[in-house]
Amino acid sequence: MLFNQRYWGQYACKQWLVDGDRNSHFFHQSTSARKIRCNIVRIKDETGVWLDEIESIKNKFILNFSHRLETKRCSSLPLPELSISPLITMEDNHELIHHVSEEEIYTAIFQMNPYKAPGLDGFGASFYQQHWSILKD
Repeated sequence: MLFNQRYWGQYACKQWLVDGDRNSHFFHQSTSARKIRCNIVRIKDETGVWLDEIESIKNKFILNFSHRLETKRCSSLPLPELSISPLITMEDNHELIHHVSEEEIYTAIFQMNPYKAPGLDGFGASFYQQHWSILKD
């Protein structure tokens, strides 16, 4: 079974290298057409005037987004008084902020599937599992 998979995999690779992708011209044309279709050539401002110069379009977008991000909330309105009771008890809070031990980190890392997607640092769990002796400190 493994021999068949390797054989047909190598055969498919050879066939693709010899014949190439026969649809590549079609896909290149479709992506080029989409690029042209999705390009912003001109926009209309709030007065109804068409802007077709690149710099004026860029400036209009920047101005529009900067106005959207400005706060328009009136500061004279008082905030309502809300009496919300705390949901976390002092014991729960103490448990949440306690120092994490090396054993807890070890247990968490080795419970992970080593081949899942990498974390924010770009390393997956397999990296930490294989190099635990170096990284634990």
